[in-house]
Amino acid sequence: NKFGEIKNDIVESFNYLKKAVDKGDATAMALYGQYIEHGRAFNKADPETAIQYYQQSYEKGDMTWYALLGSALYNGSGGLIKNEEDGESLIQISMEMNNIYGIRSYACDIVQDKEERNKYLKILADLDDPCGYVNLGLIYYKGDGVEKNVELALKYFERAIEEGSSRAPHILAMDYFNGNPNTGLKKDVDKGIKYMKLAVDNGNHDALFTYPYE
Repeated sequence: NKFGEIKNDIVESFNYLKKAVDKGDATAMALYGQYIEHGRAFNKADPETAIQYYQQSYEKGDMTWYALLGSALYNGSGGLIKNEEDGESLIQISMEMNNIYGIRSYACDIVQDKEERNKYLKILADLDDPCGYVNLGLIYYKGDGVEKNVELALKYFERAIEEGSSRAPHILAMDYFNGNPNTGLKKDVDKGIKYMKLAVDNGNHDALFTYPYE
């Protein structure tokens, strides 16, 4: 763009988030906690520490952490006592404010009806959300509530990768390494390595133990 090229660097992103956290930015606290919870930017997953950042952001009234703290409560993660009612309430508040993380949590944690789930995942994809792309891809990949369409699934996975997803390339890498008769993907080690490198570049911690560094 007119400002020059911006490269996808998960570690650099993590470092800038920490600087914003140190300055008291509530949204940065929420996102920083999410990195820690899921072990992104090559950190070890630490849900308990993540919850501390969620709570700090929540106390500042940030809608993102309403969603993420709500999800942690709903699932009982990070040492929190599982409380689906309070968790769902926080997620609903965030979603009603059109917070993308609220929509994510609602679609992935709460919704039981597959048609409604797919509707909200499509909303996420329309917002170029990588989580929406990955989960839509998986739905079509497996034929979960929709007619199986591997070609469409692969397009969603590629869009997720373009938006910085580390999960999508890891899924594809493992399927190309082993072959997947359920989706018709044939074993292709070169493609497996290609996608595993993308997973590493996008910050997938598990991929570090699989990618064959020279």
